[in-house]
Amino acid sequence: MKDLLALFNNEKSDGIQFSGSGDILLFKGKVTQEVIQDIHHTIEPVFENGVADPRKRKKYFTVLTEVLQNIFHHHNNSGADEMRSEGILKTVFKSDKAIELDAGNFMLLENVDLLKERISRINDMDEESLKAFYLESLSTTTLSDKGGAGLGLIEIARKSGSKLNCTFTPVNEHYAFFTLSVIL
Repeated sequence: MKDLLALFNNEKSDGIQFSGSGDILLFKGKVTQEVIQDIHHTIEPVFENGVADPRKRKKYFTVLTEVLQNIFHHHNNSGADEMRSEGILKTVFKSDKAIELDAGNFMLLENVDLLKERISRINDMDEESLKAFYLESLSTTTLSDKGGAGLGLIEIARKSGSKLNCTFTPVNEHYAFFTLSVIL
């Protein structure tokens, strides 16, 4: 997870790539609705070849969609630096049928503490509490100017069944690189 920023900085080309053995998917670039669909279509054959059971497949696609939607909706869109609207996604299909999904994007430093608090709160909840928090958020939260109701991280935690591991790496006086890692 920690080397995702280095991978982002060192990856020369944007787009979707699969390792030769088909066990690592890498995407770097600007996330759009079209890219989200392309990533889904690229990964579909991996599951058809028996990488994971149908339940894990459904969970993976739900978590993948939420992660990509978070990058799409919550990257910094100041226009000052085009790179800041890009994200990176790395999925490793492990031999024990576990799936590791790492994603990262730039965010304003001023928003880091709020996101840390939200993730900490989510990580402190058990399955039942997460479900109640999700339903409460669904009924009491209005849509933000980014188009969401703040449900993405809750849904990622619920569907993955694991804690949200994250890092915030300052890159300059205005931005941090947010990395989220989930194991399914």
